[in-house]
Amino acid sequence: MIIYSTSLKRIFKNKIRFTLMILCPLIFIVMFTLNDHRAATVGIVDNDGTAASKAVYRLLENTGGIKLLKLNEDQIYDMTASYMVDYSIIIDPGFEEDFLNGIDPKLREYYVEDRQKLYFIKNSINTEIENYKLIANASSYNKHRFENALSNYGESKLTVTTNLDILNKTEKTRAGFGFLIQFMMYMTVITTGLILEDKANGTFYRTFYCPVSIKRYMAENLAAFFTTALIQAMAIISALVLIFKMYMGSMPLAVIGLFIIFSFVCITMGLFVISVLKKPLQAYVVIAVVTTPLIMLGGCYWRFDMMPDTINKVGRFIPVSWVMRTVDAALDGTLTVNGLITNYGILLLFAAIFLIAGLAKKVDISK
Repeated sequence: MIIYSTSLKRIFKNKIRFTLMILCPLIFIVMFTLNDHRAATVGIVDNDGTAASKAVYRLLENTGGIKLLKLNEDQIYDMTASYMVDYSIIIDPGFEEDFLNGIDPKLREYYVEDRQKLYFIKNSINTEIENYKLIANASSYNKHRFENALSNYGESKLTVTTNLDILNKTEKTRAGFGFLIQFMMYMTVITTGLILEDKANGTFYRTFYCPVSIKRYMAENLAAFFTTALIQAMAIISALVLIFKMYMGSMPLAVIGLFIIFSFVCITMGLFVISVLKKPLQAYVVIAVVTTPLIMLGGCYWRFDMMPDTINKVGRFIPVSWVMRTVDAALDGTLTVNGLITNYGILLLFAAIFLIAGLAKKVDISK
């Protein structure tokens, strides 16, 4: 296993490789955590002053993870534009009257960044309004009955205290895994590119003056690269759990297994890339240019329900997409054994395709 141990030493002695492998993902995770996961600030203007508008206020007041501000209408625009509030709503006069007339009530809303946590808040408000419409219908659109029913509904409704806190934990973990995937893809070519470096400086050819076959050379190098990918994945996941206290979802062992398989996918993908290209610099440039679009299509930057259907369909042809779909299911608590086995199988199929394509090209590697 001389080639195996030598390759590992070359990888870990190089400070640039170590920085890209461990330090850069952690730096990005820290920056994202500090920047994006403060409590959402919501401003509300109640120009209706009725039971229905006050019920919306109570909903937001009882939602954990947000800071609620009661504002005047002339404050809304400046505070939203200056990022003093993340999301603002104005309840106009006639809000409750619309329910009693069987009309869909409208809220005026203002925000600058359409982040995931704002999507949750907006969805909560919309769901509540739909419930009020059902209550109005059940009350035969009678004002007195409607307001009494609304009061009883508010008293019986469970206080929402943890939804945004859980969402923040899920969002942080998802982002952490997204950065890990990104830098695993960078590392895959930086490590497998050692083969191209060996060819460029003649080390590759000198190796075969010893009793070493090309099969052994490739097998030990790929084993070293796979070990490196595993170390990277396990180190970052350990940091996510032990240092950042991130939420690992309903099946943490399944997530660990997922990244073990994805490590193999990355190495086989790197093998395919270097089989097509001839120079190390070409491989590094290609992976630097291609990685960002791939992780965007694969859902690393945002959830799949925020992406157009066409992009979602294209993303299914990218292994990253299947990793993130499994991560989402694990974090949301919807991951099943059958779904996990299916996603594992799809990733292994990607790995097999890359491996066969890469080794097929490597038949002529000594030329």
